[in-house]
Amino acid sequence: MTDLYHLTIHTGHVRMSPRQEVEEASIQRVSTWIKNRTERNDLFPDYEFSYEPVGANLVSHLHHHGQRVLTFVVGVEDDVQQLVKTVALKLAPYWHTEILPLPFRAVFFDPDIDRSDTEDKLWMGDYERVVAWTWIETRSERGG
Repeated sequence: MTDLYHLTIHTGHVRMSPRQEVEEASIQRVSTWIKNRTERNDLFPDYEFSYEPVGANLVSHLHHHGQRVLTFVVGVEDDVQQLVKTVALKLAPYWHTEILPLPFRAVFFDPDIDRSDTEDKLWMGDYERVVAWTWIETRSERGG
């Protein structure tokens, strides 16, 4: 597997995320966070993270000082269809597109959060991408 679809739920924007965008060292670091369900880390000390496996898929939330900034889903199996629609409809009733081919990640930014800081947008996009590829690769290594 070499590509991952990325969907921004509230805009309908879709892009491909090639595996080579993510370094192996990043995968190793984030796999420990996911395995241990680490809520805080040394890279982004002002943010709280959560990782919730749902079947073979993953739902992750990012909070800043207790306020949700974004939610994203990593879809790796067909049962994700209903999960994503449920999450999306809760968070963004204006879902713009159909479910993407697997694997994919779908992200929703809280509309009440100021996202004008380009630097934050860049690391958040990188973070989502690394988590998605980490989840995909650790699932395939375990045979799941």
